[in-house]
Amino acid sequence: MKNVMTVMLVLFIGTTAFAQSETAMERSNADMAAMFSERMGKKLGLNPEQKMKMKEIQMKRLEDQKKLKEDYNNRKAEDADEIAEAKSAMKEDKMKIQEDFQADMKEILTADQYSKWEMMEKDKMKKMGKKDKMKKKWKEKEMKSKKFTEETT
Repeated sequence: MKNVMTVMLVLFIGTTAFAQSETAMERSNADMAAMFSERMGKKLGLNPEQKMKMKEIQMKRLEDQKKLKEDYNNRKAEDADEIAEAKSAMKEDKMKIQEDFQADMKEILTADQYSKWEMMEKDKMKKMGKKDKMKKKWKEKEMKSKKFTEETT
């Protein structure tokens, strides 16, 4: 009886987790832009006109990023020798998209809202940096573990 209940619980949790990941992947750029503008509206105290403009520039940003990724994937598939060059070009294009987005934000937001948004972005980057450091430490730990296993066998 315990085994049946355990199996049912595992199946339920696995199915629920799978369903949630599918819905996240199905979100369109329009949905993500709307969520972004709503979240920024609450955090920055935006008026309805600012929210609408915020949604538009976020849509443009997401579409540009999607196109950039598709172009990169097509280029990568065509010529494996130029992967490093393609990565470099993609990085530059990403920076251009981000700079354009920041310029648009500066136009839409008041000075106070823009400075608050910049602080939020800096905090987000710090958090991402910490995650990257943790991933790096985890990989190093994993590599040491593999070396130890290989040496002992």
